[in-house]
Order: sequence, then C-alpha cells, then structure tokens
Amino acid sequence: MIDTIQIIQPFRTPQEVEDCIQFLKENYSVDKNTRSTSDNSKAPFETHTCYDNGFKIWIAQNNIYLQGSLTKLYFGNNFLLLNSNQLQEAYSILQSRYYFIDWSRAIHKRIDIGVSIQLPLPPSSITGKIVGCKRMKKTNFESNGESVVIGNTSHQIIFYDQTACAKKEMAKNGLENTVPENLLRIEYKLFNKYQIMKHFGTKNVTVEFILDNVNRLPEIWYTMYSDVEKDYTATIGLFRTQREMEMKAIIECGIDSIRETLEISYKANLLSKSTKQNIKKYLSTIEKFKSANASSTDSIKVLDSKIKTFMQNNTFSQSKLVA
Repeated sequence: MIDTIQIIQPFRTPQEVEDCIQFLKENYSVDKNTRSTSDNSKAPFETHTCYDNGFKIWIAQNNIYLQGSLTKLYFGNNFLLLNSNQLQEAYSILQSRYYFIDWSRAIHKRIDIGVSIQLPLPPSSITGKIVGCKRMKKTNFESNGESVVIGNTSHQIIFYDQTACAKKEMAKNGLENTVPENLLRIEYKLFNKYQIMKHFGTKNVTVEFILDNVNRLPEIWYTMYSDVEKDYTATIGLFRTQREMEMKAIIECGIDSIRETLEISYKANLLSKSTKQNIKKYLSTIEKFKSANASSTDSIKVLDSKIKTFMQNNTFSQSKLVA
C-alpha cells in the first residue's frame, strides 16, 4: 500500500555534507540554489538537488533527502499493490541504488498509503459525493468534480480518477491502452514526523520498522477512509438513450412529486383524462426501472462494499487492483 515516501538522513559533521555534495556532483546533474527559511528567522541556506529515475535527491540544512514512488520503482506504475515481499524487494532496490545514504540513520518523513479501486462506474460518480472528513482540524477541502483533496500541511486524503491521470502519463510511451478503466485512487498522505509518530508510535520509522509493521498500513488507511463524510443519496447516473435520460431525470426530481403535480395539472384542466392515465403508466414503468437499477446508481455503497471486501481479504499476499 505504500507509494510515495520521503526519507531524511541527518549528517553528523560538515565534512559528511561536503563529501556527499561532491559525490552527487560526480554522479548526477546537480542544481544549486539558495533558500530562505519560511519565517526569515535564520540565515539563508544552500540546497543541492538532482533527479534520478523518478526520485528526487537533495541536500539542505545538514540533511540528505530522498523522495519518490516505491510502487513505480517496482512495477513501473502505481496501479498495483505492493505485497509484503514486494515491498521488501522495492526497499532493497532503493537501498542498493542509493547506497550513499546511511540507511541505519535514515527515517521516513513522508509516507503515502494508497489503494487503486476498479469501479463499475466512472470515478467522478464517487468524487462528486465526497463532502468532508471528521476529526481533521484546520482542514482545506478542494474538489473539482474529478478529484477531491481533504487535509492540511500535516496530512491529506485524496480521491482522484487514476485512469485519466495514468493515461496521460503512459501516453508518453504509447502505453495508454494498458491502463485499466474506471480506476479510483484513494491515498492517505502523512507529511511530517508528528503524523507518522501519531500512527506508528515513534518518529524513528526506519525501513526496518516499516517492514516489521507492514500489517498496520491497511488499518491506518482504513481509519482515515472511515472518517470521510460521503453523500449516500443516489444520483441520476449515466444514461445510454434519450428515454433512459428522461427516466433518470424524473427519478432525480422525485416520482411522488411528479404524481402530485400531475393531479394538480389535471384538476386545472391542463391535461385530458387519457393523457393523465398515460403519464401514470409511464411513472409506474419508471418505478420499475428505478428498482432494477438501484444498485448501480448507489455509487458510494458500491465503493464501501469493495473496500470492505478488500479489508477482509487483504493479507499483503497478492499484488492486484481492488476490483
């Protein structure tokens, strides 16, 4: 379930800093910049930054940082879930590739826990129904219909159409047709050591600690998902024909309300008796259509059901989509 991580390793001495900067310059294309502290309370500091295979490496304020996606490192995409063995292999690849980091002193400063869910409906049928999150203080809520971000600078939970995002990325290599349809991505992002300590009980979350506590990841993710406030009201949904569009629009307005208006219109001599009877038959047909399609329009319940099954079955023994 782990996707993007950020690792921080402090240096012990100024010489360690200089040696590491020199190493990066000899092996990567390094950009040097001068930055100010956020509150301007301290002197400006230098940063040395480089990139390698999707990972960002930078040195700043006597620390070296490493950030990137473990899932993309291992699979080349983040559709699939790293099981416990694959997660261990992904970390081994990371440690071998970036051997200049002292992994005994390196701890996680950011951890993204994510799941990709394949739906029978477009992800927008879910993202439009996310309305907030319990127990998140000083929270920002951003939604554009296609994605939702709830959180602050400490932690966030996000929902987005992963199929749309991945197709754009995979199209660069002509592989957009390999992306599964109707993928909803849900990620819980821990952005600092305080949130990490809250969930793991320690700030010193090393690679070894993660691998020893891998089964806590689904619980952390699900706890935050459970706090998300959702609108369980069924919506009009998608339609395939003009008739289906009309029926779903009437369902959205309310069949009982339409019946009341029908009676008022008839009493006002706006409708003939035969027209009234035809409309009543049509409304009965729509009621049958509503009953037959209730499960497909109740998108949030579909999502909850898939996630419930995932949590019941997940043992980190398989790498697959939640389908």
